[in-house]
Amino acid sequence: LAEEYRQALRDQRQRQADAEYVKMQAIKEKMEGEFMAERNSLIGDHVFFSALIAAFIWGVGSVTATFSFGVGSALGLMYLVLLAQFVQKMEEGGGASSGRFAIVFLLILLGGKNKETLDILPLIAGFFTYQLAALAQGLKSLQKA
Repeated sequence: LAEEYRQALRDQRQRQADAEYVKMQAIKEKMEGEFMAERNSLIGDHVFFSALIAAFIWGVGSVTATFSFGVGSALGLMYLVLLAQFVQKMEEGGGASSGRFAIVFLLILLGGKNKETLDILPLIAGFFTYQLAALAQGLKSLQKA
């Protein structure tokens, strides 16, 4: 009788653990979906702001400044994607370096070596457009709350 009771108790605990695992998996999948939606929205905002600012620079500035801003924006987009991958790996417990700082090094290298074809200020401004997109995401989150 005692052995049957112990077995029933083990079975009940196993069912509870299985139910808890299923519940945790559902929560994890929901959060991953929300993260991917936020990431895609952030990337979309970056592309939108970059295009908007590039169009403005094209209208009031030179072609070189517009090209420099576009190169900086592309590097900012690469940095943003690598940053999102880093955050996703950190959620999973990894969090190893993603090489996103190589993009910053590349930005400095391009600006320093190509002074005749790239303007440094629009190049840096284009790169930091990702922060404008992050600010917009933060403001959207505040509106939702």
